[in-house]
Amino acid sequence: MKEIVLMGTGIQAEKFVYEFGEYYDIKYVLDFNPTKDKFLNKYDVYSPTVELCSKYFVVVACDYYRSKIIPFFTQMGKEEFVDYVWCEWNEKKVVVLNANCYGPQIKKYLQNDSDFSKEYCFYPIPPICENKLGTIDKHIMSKCSVFIHQDIREDNAYGYKLSDKYLLDLLPSNAISITVPNLVGFGKAFYPQSVSSNPNSRPHPNSKTGLFPHADKLIDELVQQGKTRNEIINICRSGGNFNKNDVQTSLNVNYRKYKEREKYWDIKVLDMIMDLYRDVQVFYDMVHPANFIMRKICEEVMGKVGIHKNLELLGNGINTFEIPLYPEIREHLSLSWGGWNHIIRKDSACKLIQGDMNMEEFIKEYLFWCYPNQYV
Repeated sequence: MKEIVLMGTGIQAEKFVYEFGEYYDIKYVLDFNPTKDKFLNKYDVYSPTVELCSKYFVVVACDYYRSKIIPFFTQMGKEEFVDYVWCEWNEKKVVVLNANCYGPQIKKYLQNDSDFSKEYCFYPIPPICENKLGTIDKHIMSKCSVFIHQDIREDNAYGYKLSDKYLLDLLPSNAISITVPNLVGFGKAFYPQSVSSNPNSRPHPNSKTGLFPHADKLIDELVQQGKTRNEIINICRSGGNFNKNDVQTSLNVNYRKYKEREKYWDIKVLDMIMDLYRDVQVFYDMVHPANFIMRKICEEVMGKVGIHKNLELLGNGINTFEIPLYPEIREHLSLSWGGWNHIIRKDSACKLIQGDMNMEEFIKEYLFWCYPNQYV
């Protein structure tokens, strides 16, 4: 039996003892504020000291791991994974995920699978856009068994030390590297009205960027023309606002552009998207692919580590800021999905109405939220 010290006396520590107690020889228990001499009437409890933290490998099963525990051990000169580890990662292979908005969805699918979660654990790396350190620590990368990442170029907007070129060199030689698709922007072909930022979107409790982080250039133009709410709704409903040749050309150009990028991806989905786009919704907006595409990506990721199985769809995917498909786009691309009454943002908290949001409701809320001085 492996000799360890357990840090923590709360419910997390009790769960660890229940599940793994018979596999380890727990020498004693540490707690910053011990209230009992014995944990579970069996293990001696002490306040952590350098000596007590140095005799055996420490398994941490208490709160504030990153904010309190890591700084505590770092000050002692201890190294994560070498001298101590978070209880849920113990004896598991470490997965590092370096991605943006696709990351949480990939993580959700993989963690939800019992075969994957039994063998692998995710180190808590923030999305690239929220990574304040601008890199991933070398000691974390050195313990990485599976590196799941988007194709992040050297000249990306967030810094060289988040690029593949920098991070891949830090991996152990036996680590598995999996480059997942980066489809950001491909959905523009279906939503030509969309603009990547929206200065008129006010902050919202459920989103720092507000309910409409992507501007709708058609609605904005009609607002500037002084159109009333009903006039804007009727113009959007009537179609004819986007040229057929431009729409078809945009899709073809995008396909060729992303097909070139796909050469660097270990998982290929573009041909599947092109085979299916007429029959099913393949993007929620210009950035986020439909949930079944994310599921396919996750199935392929698991296949790369030897787990071959079909996954069930989980929730509605990354549809938080789903936008409507304009009627003429549906016609120009011969799509069988979408339409004026197509329901969007299902179960999303980023809408004002408690009921369903269709295209008319989207326009009303967009005007209310982005132009409250004119349309409230």
